[in-house]
Amino acid sequence: MAALRGSAVYAEFCAACHGPEGEAIGSAPGFVSIAEFDPATVRAQIVNGYDSDENTPVKMVSYGVEAGGPLQSGPIDDVVAYMLTWQTPEADTPELPTANLEPGAAAYTGSSDPAEGAMVYAYSCLGCHGRDAKGRGESNFPRFKIDENAVRVAATGDGHGFVAAFADNAGGPLTPVQLDNLDAYLRTIEVEEEEEGPQGVSILLMVLGLGAVSLVGGVYVAAVRQGRAAG
Repeated sequence: MAALRGSAVYAEFCAACHGPEGEAIGSAPGFVSIAEFDPATVRAQIVNGYDSDENTPVKMVSYGVEAGGPLQSGPIDDVVAYMLTWQTPEADTPELPTANLEPGAAAYTGSSDPAEGAMVYAYSCLGCHGRDAKGRGESNFPRFKIDENAVRVAATGDGHGFVAAFADNAGGPLTPVQLDNLDAYLRTIEVEEEEEGPQGVSILLMVLGLGAVSLVGGVYVAAVRQGRAAG
């Protein structure tokens, strides 16, 4: 059950940079494979973050509440339990829940697809910036500033600390079309101010036989748990 809960936490907070099962999803340092890891080390890095040095140009924000992040120890333990299924031949790795996010109410008249952009936001931005780009109430999890530079920052990470460069021509996983769709989605929502407190992560889990419905932060919904065959 911990791994199943952890799959929902991983989907919301980790998959944007590390892929569904820790595989490389880009060539830049922030998107390389993490499939092989030491559990104690990776738990400490989730809690406290990871700062780059001249030999290891990788940065990761701190996710533990004790280090200014949104996650309590329980969800962190669960996400490590999910990750350990990658390394355990007899374990079934739960499928990640799928995103359930729609464009906002503001009209969009451009040629890109805000519905597709909502999916880009859910999978690539929501973990740090929260639902509707309102942030999670901590300095390293700010509201998404929506202006003419928003997608450029997402594409390049230029001058924004822990933000990775998500554009494929910078070593990230997102194509120009996906970035244009993200821009379209952002134009349908309005962000006036940050929420007063951290959203954190809330998990509603119902298990029905072999099926499960998982709701994480109101965005991720998984209808059926299908175990991956051991390989």
